Amino acid sequence: YASTLAQWNKEGLIDPGWTGYYMAMSFENYVSAGTTGFVFMQPMNVITHETAAPDPDTRWEPVHNPYLREGQTLHFAYQDTYLNYGHTCLSAKCSNIELALTWCDWRYSTQGSFFSSYGVQGLTWDYNDAGEPELTEFSLNNENGIDFGNLCNIYMANFLAEHGMEIYQRKYAFKGGERFRAMHDVWADVNTDKAYQWPSAVTFTADQESELAGYSGDIVTFIAENFLAFLSGNKPMTEWNAYVETLNSLGWDEVRRIKQEAYDAFIAANG
Repeated sequence: YASTLAQWNKEGLIDPGWTGYYMAMSFENYVSAGTTGFVFMQPMNVITHETAAPDPDTRWEPVHNPYLREGQTLHFAYQDTYLNYGHTCLSAKCSNIELALTWCDWRYSTQGSFFSSYGVQGLTWDYNDAGEPELTEFSLNNENGIDFGNLCNIYMANFLAEHGMEIYQRKYAFKGGERFRAMHDVWADVNTDKAYQWPSAVTFTADQESELAGYSGDIVTFIAENFLAFLSGNKPMTEWNAYVETLNSLGWDEVRRIKQEAYDAFIAANG
């Protein structure tokens, strides 16, 4: 992995300013200008970049995870999870916790999910000729310049910040939206057994957490100071084995042992 990225960087396939990019937004100008040819983005970002591109024939397409050979099973791969980051917290001082929880539950009902996803009929959405819900001009091209995400905060639910069950189609409920909805189908088509995916439910004992904390500081610092140097070419790959040996001397093997014990305990308890 490291040697491949180092080679790509050497060949000029990676932007030399990559270490300063926190997310795709950090180099949006390159994407819109056509300088960047491969980038992580949400389907809805495609419209913005295609509209801004100097080449009128610019068209961004989704790509599958790369495979080395036909029929290969990936042990770790990106897939749509259909889970959002949104959540809601109730204060312990809430005067009616039962009512508040009922409202939270309502967003997972058929009616609550629909209202949270589409908002007010006649304002943010309406039925099209096929009898399907479709976003209105008010939502898509708001006259006050309010983007869709902030409109969701006001009239619907912004599931990036709030809890609830989103009707996924709502993001693409406009003419031509089918193209962008179909991008998710491409990304979902992955041959993976998830063998390298760490179960989120694995827990550590107090002693294990204490041990991990004792090792993590030096290990994280050492990786931060050295790993990227291999990719940039500032360190030759001939020093990789020495890099790994230093990691082990800092307790890397012990960290792996602790995590293996926690994983084995999780498997034993859950089958």
